[in-house]
Amino acid sequence: MSFLTASLFIGGLAAAIVPLLLHLLMRSRPRRLPFPALRFVRSTALSNERHFKLKGLLLMALRILTFVVLGLALARPVLTTSSQSGAGGSGFSGPVAAAVVIDTSPAMNYRKANTTRLSLAKRKAEDLLARLPKGSSIAILDSSLDGDSFQVDLLAAQQRLARLETSAVNRPLAASVLAGLRLLASSELPYRELYIVTDRRAQAWPDRLRASIQDAVNAAARTDGTGEGGLSSWLLDVAPDSPENTSIAQTGLAADAIAADSPIRFDLLLRHEGVEKDVMVELVWDESAPGKDSVGNASDVSEPGADAIPAAVGTVHFPAGESVRSLVFQLEGLPAGLHQGQIRLAADDPLSDDNIRYFTLEAGETWHVLLVGKAPAAESTLFFREAISPEEFRTAGRAPFETNACDWQELERMSESDLANYAAICLFDPPGLAPDLIQRLSRYVELGGGLGLFPGANATPASAFQTPECEALLGCRLAVQVRVPDWDVTLVPVDLENGIMAPFRQFPDDIIPWSRMTVGRYWQLTDLSDRAQVVLKYSDGRPALLLAPFGRGTVVTGTTPLSEGPRSGAWNHFATGEASWLYLVLADAITRCLSAGQVAPLNYTAGELATLRPRVEAFPESVVLTMPDGERVSLQTHVETREVRFGGTHLPGSYRVRSSADGERAGLDCGFSVNVNADDFLPGTLGREEIDSCWPEGQASWLDNTNELQRHAGAARGSGELMPWLVVLLGLLLAGESVLSNRFYR
Repeated sequence: MSFLTASLFIGGLAAAIVPLLLHLLMRSRPRRLPFPALRFVRSTALSNERHFKLKGLLLMALRILTFVVLGLALARPVLTTSSQSGAGGSGFSGPVAAAVVIDTSPAMNYRKANTTRLSLAKRKAEDLLARLPKGSSIAILDSSLDGDSFQVDLLAAQQRLARLETSAVNRPLAASVLAGLRLLASSELPYRELYIVTDRRAQAWPDRLRASIQDAVNAAARTDGTGEGGLSSWLLDVAPDSPENTSIAQTGLAADAIAADSPIRFDLLLRHEGVEKDVMVELVWDESAPGKDSVGNASDVSEPGADAIPAAVGTVHFPAGESVRSLVFQLEGLPAGLHQGQIRLAADDPLSDDNIRYFTLEAGETWHVLLVGKAPAAESTLFFREAISPEEFRTAGRAPFETNACDWQELERMSESDLANYAAICLFDPPGLAPDLIQRLSRYVELGGGLGLFPGANATPASAFQTPECEALLGCRLAVQVRVPDWDVTLVPVDLENGIMAPFRQFPDDIIPWSRMTVGRYWQLTDLSDRAQVVLKYSDGRPALLLAPFGRGTVVTGTTPLSEGPRSGAWNHFATGEASWLYLVLADAITRCLSAGQVAPLNYTAGELATLRPRVEAFPESVVLTMPDGERVSLQTHVETREVRFGGTHLPGSYRVRSSADGERAGLDCGFSVNVNADDFLPGTLGREEIDSCWPEGQASWLDNTNELQRHAGAARGSGELMPWLVVLLGLLLAGESVLSNRFYR
């Protein structure tokens, strides 16, 4: 037999002295009184005295026993069978293999009553560890990507538990559960126990992993030859009641690089759950922006303070419940250089981790774009040129693109160094491309250039575009031309999250006239590669616009020309039809996507490998990286590829990379930003029954508190708690004491 709280049993024994002391202190003493001879009643008095003492001793014994049983009941003794309590046995007195899984994703920082979900989970886990049998094998698993092992002993497990913190780089809780089950399956101890502390977020239990848990449970639930052992699973719920949270889901930047002095647009997406409220959103530049201090030297990364003046402010009204709202920030042109900032909620809420999004932008010189068409090139490319660089903008010096037009013969004569002068090259209705030109264009895109190909009637023979080199570059195969006699095929957007489609997120779906973007003829694309992404499709389901990364650059393949006027035999009327404004937005978005291809991404999700390709003449062999917390790290660069790589992006915030620690003006100066995964904060929780479905029926139990654990665990380990029987005995003793004391004091 063992006790869950042996100290209470000792207290009960100590309390048993109280009735004994009271009995001794309250003994009645005889009084001497003058009275006649009592010879005839003396014998009766002696008999009554003996009877009185007997009842007093019995009453004292009942009271002492009441305190003893009360202490015993509070100590909660557990009875184990002899087969389980011997050396190496697996009953309650023997060791078990236990895995405690705790969610440490940023969402566990949700605070209620000044306590985070993680703090509550750690307290429950501490109580669990205190209730495990001595000598048990214990594993503490969290949402991080390492540490899946049994701790050396209980003290090591307690220390690891105390050190647990949330991390922006995490895996779903279900993945940690699978890791815990694999550990338990490897244990030689017959009794294995799994404890999961969860806030029941749906993102922590993705369907793809939930389906795998049952197989892992069956593997860990094996028993020994005698039928003893197996797996027991318990879940402890730390989900908040009536959660309330507002999060910034995305900043909606179309590109990480823009032309200097060109306007920049942020299409924000915000999510809310909880009560009705108005939320103010601010855009604030870092104190280091635009990247130079008063003496012209690059300043360190420094987040803006709470009193910083926002560059843009907006207010969003959320109704009660779950809702999604959008907000647009339109800023004037930025000067050339690196710009870092943040978009944040003006007021805090119970979960602060999703109240801020960091961003980095690089404003460079006006992008040079080469437009290639049939001679005269100025006419064949006119509509596209006016769409991306209108004449009034060029005259005022506000055009984001500087365009040059040439015909096919001029393009054939250009060398790789000539092509490298352009941020993007767009080919309109090209004839069959020569193999050496395809090779030069492929090399151009590999080094970071952007290539747009928009074939039409002149793209013949088709076999010239069906070579392995051309298909590898485009990420698809130009198969055959398709005629639409009734012009009843229209454009349909596929993915508004794509960078090309970012400008359209500001408009409601019902006001964008995609149905008026009709075509009479187009090329059918087949054999799409895995890297190719369909941006637009036709209403008949075939691809209309394809985006495919190639090396450092990007290739956009259209299936119909994008610079046609109102002429006979035109394949489309995009530029001159009823929805010409839609053509202007689409042409600008495609060109920006292609032009930004020479700049590596500047905004990452925590855990991703950050790769920078700064454009400097003298590329340094090492750089100094300043992290968001101010720590400085020396990095070796990749001089041969002219890249700076950093894989330790575990802290959200803005990073700065320079060629020296003292911030010299000359040399390399670039940076990037890291954010937590916005999907970690999606609203919605699973019901307990949905999580129960991950286990075979009846093999998982929910514990409202850890005090319930021992009763359930005792049954699973083949042991029984005696407290219910002791409570019954205590009631009988109290009843007996009451009856006897009433008769005694009558």
